[in-house]
Amino acid sequence: MLPWDQAILPLLSIFALLIGTTLVLLLGSHFNTRRLKARKRQLGEQLIRIHKFPQRYQRLLRVLLSAKTYRVEALFERLAKQEIQQINRTNIPKKLRRLAEKGRKWQRVRAMLLLGLLQDSQAVSLLRQQALHNDRDLAYAAVAALGRYADESNARFLISLLSSRYTINGSRVASVLEGMRLNLAEHLLTTLELKDNKARFWAATLLGRYDQQRVRKALVQHLDDDDANVRAAAVDSLGRVGDASCATELIRALNDDVWYVRAHAALACGQTHQYQSVPTLMTLLADPFWWVRFDAAEAITMLMQGTHSKKIRDQLLEQVDAPDPFARHMITAILANNREAV
Repeated sequence: MLPWDQAILPLLSIFALLIGTTLVLLLGSHFNTRRLKARKRQLGEQLIRIHKFPQRYQRLLRVLLSAKTYRVEALFERLAKQEIQQINRTNIPKKLRRLAEKGRKWQRVRAMLLLGLLQDSQAVSLLRQQALHNDRDLAYAAVAALGRYADESNARFLISLLSSRYTINGSRVASVLEGMRLNLAEHLLTTLELKDNKARFWAATLLGRYDQQRVRKALVQHLDDDDANVRAAAVDSLGRVGDASCATELIRALNDDVWYVRAHAALACGQTHQYQSVPTLMTLLADPFWWVRFDAAEAITMLMQGTHSKKIRDQLLEQVDAPDPFARHMITAILANNREAV
């Protein structure tokens, strides 16, 4: 064995190396942050030089352009509509349109977002063109900008982007459509009948916002859709807008061949208070897929909070000695957590 004074030298060397490496990383991070801030300031000054406008708008744009790319909306909303109109009467939108079309990538992103916030009517065709761009960052910036217009024409265009023909992420388009605060049920019902699986999936997902009988009827019809993702989206939306008229179809969906459709159907039965589904839900406690078991247990727990809790309790007690260990455990847990029903 080495004497302790010889053994400690390698340890000290390793310790010094670790300290040196940490310092290098910290310094590198510091200088990179400064570089990014400098680039933001440079972009802000570039946009401000585009047009000579009042000092108050110079300060505003500097604040906007120093914000994170997709969070400028919160700052911009502080502007009164009158101030936005004053900006639109200048040639600032024209210069922003030019930058959105021919600037560098992140300059184009910020310019498009500002055009959307200004709701510049002359920028719509440019934004729609950019929404089809192969670069997903540019495409989403254009989609986010179009969402600020909140009119049905742009909403229909955004709904068309939910098709599998386009590369943009459907969840991003859907999030923009949800924020438009328009009644898009008619357009989504039309999209739900298309042959495109992706379009039907997003239409079924977005229809969960509309508590209308015709929406429920359309969603119920698509519980038999050929695509499992569409069936899952339809049953998930019915969990939000469904009622007693959907009971038979939701219970039938508990026996779907695809496990995640069964899982969504279980939660939907709990959310819409389908007490007739309890016997089937109890069989799902022994489903081969864990998530189906878990969601079935969640659904039974939801139903135990209602007026049929004692009847459900009696059904659970009959299965307390079920052969499946997970089913036994969950039944015991449900009864223990709902003692007021016992």
